[in-house]
Amino acid sequence: MKRIFYLSMTGPAQKRERTKRKDPLPILRCERRYPFLTENDTVRNSGSPSGALQLYFGLLPFAVKEEMNRSRKRRRWIRKLSDSLQFVQENLGIGQESVVFSYRLCEIFERRQHLPEELFAVCLRTCREREAFRCVNLSLPEECGGETVEEAVRLLSPYLSRINSLVMVGEESESAWQIEDYLYDEYGIVTSYARRPEKNAIWLDLGSKPLPLLASFAMGNGICHINEAEVLNFLDTAVKSGYNTKVN
Repeated sequence: MKRIFYLSMTGPAQKRERTKRKDPLPILRCERRYPFLTENDTVRNSGSPSGALQLYFGLLPFAVKEEMNRSRKRRRWIRKLSDSLQFVQENLGIGQESVVFSYRLCEIFERRQHLPEELFAVCLRTCREREAFRCVNLSLPEECGGETVEEAVRLLSPYLSRINSLVMVGEESESAWQIEDYLYDEYGIVTSYARRPEKNAIWLDLGSKPLPLLASFAMGNGICHINEAEVLNFLDTAVKSGYNTKVN
């Protein structure tokens, strides 16, 4: 069971509940668990995947953006967040690598983060359930090492037995060649390189830069685009499900 703690914000029109200054940030658990395939699974047993994700979350008020500009309130919010992170680590076993901030909070707190691969795995399974794709598009960061290569292979492994081809979206690189060699040697999958993703296919986009033009192309051409924005959108949707339990 993979546990994730997601920090986001309420909407601007959402009424803020009055809390005392020393009250902790409420932490909630989504009652629904999200299954995903691991590298030990295949699409043949996709009905009973071995991976599952449990989501916990906290919502900061929309006004936090303005309050962070005031030194006293900024210190208060940083203290609340620090206490919340300590709580989830000590009581829920969620380490720093499994804490995810929303896009807006990353801007406010000037945070850089690497999203846990299990979140991409959940989105991959959702795409694969909608349609059985025979081609996969893959994008890698411009500069990435062996860890990113291994992550991409782990995410794609459950589906490779049913994949005929893979398109690397972007320039050739040492990391792309490593994946190309592995796929051909182990599965006989032929890799090609293109500037745009193949239509009517999954696009696992691990690139570090947003590609708005290609994202628009994907929306209009039957491409299931799985990138950082889609993962954060999945988290935002999950916390709004309404089936939540307070844990602190």
